[in-house]
Amino acid sequence: MEGYKLKLEGLGTFYLSSSTEGAESESDFTAANFKKIRIRFVGDQGKESEYKTLLMTSKAKLKEYQNIEPGQNSGGSGGLTPVEPEEP
Repeated sequence: MEGYKLKLEGLGTFYLSSSTEGAESESDFTAANFKKIRIRFVGDQGKESEYKTLLMTSKAKLKEYQNIEPGQNSGGSGGLTPVEPEEP
């Protein structure tokens, strides 16, 4: 959230990006103004790096969360705990 990037040598760089709604003043800007926060990835260039990225992403398993409850911490530093989606 402070603009830091995480570079994994030979693999690529992870960083955060966000979308927000504007506010009249800095003091009016709150967490409610954030609409999206994403983790972005830019792979290193080169054949070896492409292979590592392909290997990593082919084995990745993603899990979708529909609800996030603020104020609880799941052990990370984000302060948010994912809530399992309800079965249809």
